[in-house]
Amino acid sequence: MESLQPQTRQLLSKKIGLYQPCDSDTKLVSKMIFMISGLRNAVAHNGIIFDTRFNRSKISSSIITCIEFETGIKKIDFSCIVDYAILITYLMKCLCASKSELRRFIQSFETTIEAFRSKVPANIYMSIVHSDTRKKILELRQFVKK
Repeated sequence: MESLQPQTRQLLSKKIGLYQPCDSDTKLVSKMIFMISGLRNAVAHNGIIFDTRFNRSKISSSIITCIEFETGIKKIDFSCIVDYAILITYLMKCLCASKSELRRFIQSFETTIEAFRSKVPANIYMSIVHSDTRKKILELRQFVKK
């Protein structure tokens, strides 16, 4: 992505439907892909993903601003797995996934979180899955309804 001309990167960003004021450097798509690739690699290699230890780089403020503005969900910092679910849902919606697909993805994520909660002690669960996770999931469902 970085080797593409800025005009091409900007066109791609527009075609995907990303919030353009957050993409002034035309690198938002590549930054998001880089973030997701860390998650993908952790999943592919059976790494731990719930505590986001796969994230080895500083998260771009343009990604956070874009996601918060577009979804209406605040306090996104990618220190919890729910923020990655929000990013994936946002990108799925930009790429014209149906509302049914988006709802299924969110439901699957929520089911997984609940299964995890039932298998570990409460103090461990709360250190990995932050207290605002349910609120963010509810707000994510509202975003999908739009």
